[in-house]
Amino acid sequence: KVGLPTPNVTLDTGFIPNLQIHIGDSAVIDVAGTALLEPNDAGLRFGDVLDGGSISLVAERGSINVRAGARLDVSGSSSALDFAQEESTSGYTRRTVASAGGSLEMRAPESIVMLGSVAAHAGVGETGSAPGGSIAIQLTRQREFRPGEGGGVGTFPTGARVLRVTDDLFDGVPESLNG
Repeated sequence: KVGLPTPNVTLDTGFIPNLQIHIGDSAVIDVAGTALLEPNDAGLRFGDVLDGGSISLVAERGSINVRAGARLDVSGSSSALDFAQEESTSGYTRRTVASAGGSLEMRAPESIVMLGSVAAHAGVGETGSAPGGSIAIQLTRQREFRPGEGGGVGTFPTGARVLRVTDDLFDGVPESLNG
């Protein structure tokens, strides 16, 4: 039998003002769709055009801060592919195929500052239209927000939070987040 001392455990330290998911001003998160081609000796373009992926920035506590200059890309794609067609002299016809845009999710209980750029467009093709991507933003303490036990619960801000959507920088961004 080995006896170990009981460690000091802090259940919850309370609100931490600088706790955040920080995406820097030169960051690029690119999950855009792409063509996945299958090589062959005949020089034909077989394969798939993949949809844009998904980016989830989810802070169970704290904030999300995406700095100006950062780029998030969930766009679809397009590519020329060859399809079997009996009417063609070669037996194939080439068409541009489009894929759908992906998704961006941002959720935080304290604040979300989104100063970077987002691309979520669909690819452009000849075979019908593909849907563009989606963006979901939640500034909420209702999902996944668990302040824990202990003395820290009362330290969290309880004032009103504001969701402001703008196409440019505005005076409401604190210098510490915009710097």
